[in-house]
Amino acid sequence: MEQDRGKGVKGRKRHKLLDTLGGVIIVVVTAAQVSDQAGARQLFQKLQPRQRWLQRLTRDWG
Repeated sequence: MEQDRGKGVKGRKRHKLLDTLGGVIIVVVTAAQVSDQAGARQLFQKLQPRQRWLQRLTRDWG
């Protein structure tokens, strides 16, 4: 199994988009070797059909 050296997670990463109260909007699970940048791209591509969320998005933290 691949491992993310920074986090010590074996096998997979979870990329999440949450609202300000911590509610889950969307989640993408990727292999551990996928970079955080690539995971964020997949997250926003999955969000594309839900355009209303993108219009309301004002700030993001990485």
